[in-house]
Amino acid sequence: MIYISTINDEIADGLLLKINYLKKNNIGIPHNSSATQNGFQTQNLCYEPEMQNELTKILSYFPFKNNFKHRWFHIIDYEQSGFQQPHDHIKTESYSYIIYLSSCISGGETCFQLNHELQIKPEKNMIVFFPASILHWGKCTFDKKQVAVGALLGEFEI
Repeated sequence: MIYISTINDEIADGLLLKINYLKKNNIGIPHNSSATQNGFQTQNLCYEPEMQNELTKILSYFPFKNNFKHRWFHIIDYEQSGFQQPHDHIKTESYSYIIYLSSCISGGETCFQLNHELQIKPEKNMIVFFPASILHWGKCTFDKKQVAVGALLGEFEI
């Protein structure tokens, strides 16, 4: 199951301000970390007090009861030609999500390997929620691509 919805501008714009603050103050993993090629990736933000309210708001966008707790939360700012290698998160969390903080006109699709390859075009304010066991990757972007990604532990009820 992959669930797709949208969040409001207030959350996305607040996360974009956080990216700019982190980059300006050199907080986070520099370009070319092992997971992110040609991009700036933050450290785990889910324990920062100023993020708690935002993370609670994000969880409220899922249309089902849940007992989720964040395991980690990162913000990634891809430069042109940024991408991620195929990977899953089965060893570290139950579910993952991606929030697109910017739209990409050219490239940058997130791909999921299901019975077929599902490609999702980044559109600002879109949130994609999926089981951590699904193999996924980010295609090379020709635009600047900005995302927030979270890892959740717990279960949900439909």
